[in-house]
Amino acid sequence: MIYDQDAPAYGVQANWRTSRDLLGSPGAHDPPGVTAGPDATGPFSTPLVLAGGLTGSKPAAAPTISWSKTEGPGTVVFTAPETLNASVNFSVPGVYTLRLTATDGVTPVTDDVTVYAGDTTVAWLARNPAIGTITDDFDADGRNNLLEYALLTDPAAKTPGEPPVATVEGGFLTLTFTRARPPSDVQITVQVATDTADFRDANEGEFTETVVSSEGLNQLVKFTDTTPLSSGGRRYLRLKVTQQ
Repeated sequence: MIYDQDAPAYGVQANWRTSRDLLGSPGAHDPPGVTAGPDATGPFSTPLVLAGGLTGSKPAAAPTISWSKTEGPGTVVFTAPETLNASVNFSVPGVYTLRLTATDGVTPVTDDVTVYAGDTTVAWLARNPAIGTITDDFDADGRNNLLEYALLTDPAAKTPGEPPVATVEGGFLTLTFTRARPPSDVQITVQVATDTADFRDANEGEFTETVVSSEGLNQLVKFTDTTPLSSGGRRYLRLKVTQQ
C-alpha cells in the first residue's frame, strides 16, 4: 500500500492506494519528460527540422509524440508530427509557438518552442508585385527595393526621416535603424570614410553594436563609432546592404 503524503489525514482509507494504481511498485512509473528544443530562427519558406527530446527512465509505455501550433500569424504544416524531429513549414513570416506533447498513456507532458520564421526577398517581392525587381526604386526616394526590404521601410511611399538615423552621443557618431532579426538573407555592413570617395567596411572593434529593443521579427539596433569626434578630421558613416 502507498500513502498519499499530500492527503490531509493519514488514517483515512481513501488516502491509501495499492501499488497497482501506480503501475507497479513505488517508483515503477516515471512519467516522460519532454523538451521542444531551443528557440529557432530560419526562413519561413524553408522546412525547419525541430529538435524535440525525451527524458524519463521508466514510462508506463512508449510515449506517443505529437506537435501542434499554439500561436502564430499563419498556417503551420508538420511533416511526421508524431516524431521528435518533425519538420515544419510556415505559410507567412512571423513568430510562432509550437508545442511538443508526449504521453505514455498515463501522464501527458508538454514543452513549447519559439520559432522566428523570417522573411525572404523572393517572398517579399511576391507580396508586393507592383514595386518591380529588387533593384528598382518604385517610390523614387533614392532607395532601391533591397534597401527598403533590409531596413523594413515602405517600398511604395516616401517616408520622411527613414533610417538609418545618424546622431552624436557623448562625442561619438551613431547609426540607429530597424532590421530583421538575424539570420537574414541580407547582410548589413557599416562602412566608414574620411572622404566620401573612400568608403570601406569597418574593421572589427571599430564599432559597437547594441540591440536597443526586439519585437517579433524586428530589432532596433544602434552602431556606435569607437573613434571620438575629438580625434580630429572628418568621419563619414553609411550602411551597405548585400543580398545573400
